[in-house]
Amino acid sequence: MIAQEECAKGFILFLVSIKVIPWNAQIYRVTRDHRCKQLLCVVIDFLTDDDEFINRMNSFILENKRLDIPTRVKDSMFILRHEKIGRWESSAWVWAEDPSYEQTALRVSEGKQDQAKQRSLYVELGKTGEVHATPKEITHEQANTEYEKGRRFVSFLKDLTIGAVPNSIDYKNIENGFRILFSKYFEDV
Repeated sequence: MIAQEECAKGFILFLVSIKVIPWNAQIYRVTRDHRCKQLLCVVIDFLTDDDEFINRMNSFILENKRLDIPTRVKDSMFILRHEKIGRWESSAWVWAEDPSYEQTALRVSEGKQDQAKQRSLYVELGKTGEVHATPKEITHEQANTEYEKGRRFVSFLKDLTIGAVPNSIDYKNIENGFRILFSKYFEDV
């Protein structure tokens, strides 16, 4: 999970390098914030999940369904830009109506993923000193799942650096989504 977060940091730096998003104090903070990196992990996981891509392509071809980006991915991007970065820029704003986010994205933004990571690394104590959880409770299957996800993330970053964008249909949509979300930074340039 730590390696995945480092890949998310690499992804944000890649987006900066191709001028999709700006480098500024907030983006620097994103690279240091676990929840922000975990929101980016939701995006990278989508872009690197071959099974999900094949299922979506089959639905597109066989059932004439649209190739929409899943709500969990769109909401993760939206939360990163508006709930995290937007609130760092100004805490004086509120939504006219509270947004209703997809549960995966919401759980990540609320720190549930970070809590799971912490439990996999450290012994968790209760208020009276009793042991609540240990890393030993993480199953071999859970560890393998996260390890394989990390391998996919590393491969994705390597491909980006040589210009071999995997799953280019979805990648272009994600890149354009980030470009739109961060367009205000480039308007005055």
